[in-house]
Amino acid sequence: MKSSAEFLREIGAKKSFKEVKASKAVKEVIALARKEFKEAKEIPGTTYSRYRQYLHAGERRGYEDPYFLKRKQLALAVLAAYFTKEKVFIDKVNDYLISICEETNWVCPAHELHSGEIDLMAAETGLALAETVCLLAEVLPPEVVARVKSEIEKRIFNPYLTKYKKLFWYKFRNNWSGVCNSAVGATFLHLETDKKRLKKALALVLDGLEFFISTAFEKDGGSTEGVSYWQYGLNNYVTFAELLRNRTKGKVDLLGAPRMKAIALYPLKMALSKGAFASFSDCQEKVYFPPSLIIKFAGRMNSPELYNLLNLRVFTYSLASDLRNIYWQKEAGKPGKHFPLAAADVFLESTQVVRLTVKTRSKKQLVLMAKAGHNEENHNHNDVGSFILHTEGESLLCDPGAGLYSKEYFTDVTRNKNIFCNSYGHNLPVIDGCLQKRGEQFKGTVTAFEPKEKMVEMEFAQAYGLAGVKSIKRTLRLEAGTNSAVLEDNFCFSRKMKIEEAFLTWFPAKCKGNTARIKGKKNTLELKIEEPEGATFFVNKLVKECKENAKNGVLSRLAFVAPEISKNTRVRVRMTILQARSF
Repeated sequence: MKSSAEFLREIGAKKSFKEVKASKAVKEVIALARKEFKEAKEIPGTTYSRYRQYLHAGERRGYEDPYFLKRKQLALAVLAAYFTKEKVFIDKVNDYLISICEETNWVCPAHELHSGEIDLMAAETGLALAETVCLLAEVLPPEVVARVKSEIEKRIFNPYLTKYKKLFWYKFRNNWSGVCNSAVGATFLHLETDKKRLKKALALVLDGLEFFISTAFEKDGGSTEGVSYWQYGLNNYVTFAELLRNRTKGKVDLLGAPRMKAIALYPLKMALSKGAFASFSDCQEKVYFPPSLIIKFAGRMNSPELYNLLNLRVFTYSLASDLRNIYWQKEAGKPGKHFPLAAADVFLESTQVVRLTVKTRSKKQLVLMAKAGHNEENHNHNDVGSFILHTEGESLLCDPGAGLYSKEYFTDVTRNKNIFCNSYGHNLPVIDGCLQKRGEQFKGTVTAFEPKEKMVEMEFAQAYGLAGVKSIKRTLRLEAGTNSAVLEDNFCFSRKMKIEEAFLTWFPAKCKGNTARIKGKKNTLELKIEEPEGATFFVNKLVKECKENAKNGVLSRLAFVAPEISKNTRVRVRMTILQARSF
C-alpha cells in the first residue's frame, strides 16, 4: 500500500506538512477535535432496530443520524491523528474504523430495496475508509488496515466489478451516478494493486461518469436537480478527476472536457445573493459548497468569479473534502473586480429558468427568479410557473424548498399530497380547485424573455391538464427605480372557473382588503391587488404541514380569489419593497 506521502502527492497536496500544520484551518480542526473528544464518547449506535425503523414506519433519521455522526467523528479524528500523531486520536480512529467495519450494511435503509449492494453512503464510506488507511498508513495497526481493505473488497470492489449492470445508478442521469461512480473509482485508485483489475474498474467508472456528465447536465450547464445536488453530484467527481489526472500525469483529464466550464458556472446563474440560491425542486436556499470543489473549478476553468461562492466553512465532516480543503487552500484566489452574485440577467433555456435583477431606490439588488419546465424533473416539485422575489439575502416571496425526506416523501401518491411538492405550496394559482399534475406532459414554456425590459412571460396552462383551460399566460416584470415587481396572469377558459392566486413566505405576514404585507428582517414587501376589483387577501398559516416536515419556521400562504367575471380573467398584483419597514 502507498505511503501517506505518496497518497498526498496524488491528491495534489503541494504544501509541506509543517506549513499545513501551522495553517489556521488545521489549528481550527485540531481545536474542534480536542473539544469533541475531551471526554470519553460512545460511538453512535447504528443498531438493527434503528435500521428497520424505515421499513416499519418510513422514518429515516433514527438510523441515519448516528450513521452520519459516526462518519463525521471519524473524519475529525483522522485529521487530528494525522496532524498531531497523538495516541488519543489514533485510538479513536481505530475504534471508529472497526465499528464501521462491523456494520451489517453500509447501505442506508431508505436505499436498501432499490440501490443494490452499493448506494450513495456505502460508496462514500468506502472512500472515507480508503483515504483514512492511506493517510495514516504509518500509524494504524496492520490488522485494522487489513480489516478495512477486506470490507471494502466485499462491500465495494466485488459488487461493482461483478454487478455493475444491476446497479441502477451506474448509468443514471442524476447525482447518484456522479457520487457513486466517482467514490468507487477513487477508492480503487487508492487501494487496488492488481493492474489488470484496476484497468477494468477504471474503464467501468469512466463509462458511467461519461453518461453522468452527458445526461445529468444540459448543454448550457443547467441541472433540473438544482444547486444543492449540483455540488453533491460533482464533489466526488472532482475528487476522482484530479486523482486520476495526477496518477496519469495529466493524460486523463476529466475536468479538461469543453463542456465542464458551463457546468462549473451553473451555480452563479442560480444565485440570489451571497450564500443563497433558487430552491426549486428538493434544494435548500442556503447552500455551503465544499471549498475544495470551488477552488478547483475556479482554477481549472480560469473562472475567478467562482471564488464568490467560497464560504468560511473549512471543516465539512467529509474526510475527502476536508483534506483537500486544507491542502488546496493556497490555490484559492480572490473574486477580484467581477460582478457580484446575481447581478446579471440569465435565461437557462434548457431548464426554463430565468433570473432578472434591478437596483432598488436604495441601490440594493432586487432579484426575481422564475421557472417553467415540466413536472417530471429530477427531484420534481409541481411548480411550473412559480417564482421567487429576493433582496438583501431574504426571499420575501419564496420557493419553500424540500419537505422532510421519508418513505412517504419518495412515494408518488403521498409525495404529490405534500404541500412542499405540490403547487399549493408554491406561488401559483389553484384553478377550479385543482392543482398542477405530475408528469412530463404537464409543462410550461418561457415564451418571452426581455432583459432590457426586465420581463419574462410564461405559458403554463398545460401544467394543470384541466379540460377547459385554454391558456394561462404569466408575465413578471421588475420596474427599475420604483422598488416594484408586477405579476400579471391572463387566464383564458372555455367556461367560467374559480381562480385562487397564492404567494408564499417564511416571514410574518398580514393582510387587509386588497393589500398584504410581509415583514422581513431588512425589508417589508407590500402586495397590492390591482386587478380584479373586489378581490381581498386572506392568510393561511401552514403550521401543521411545517411541523410534519420538520421545519423550524411557519410558512404563510397569502391568497385571494378572483371573482368569476367571465371566461377570460386578468389578475394583476404589484409587489413593492417599502422604503420604510412599516408593517
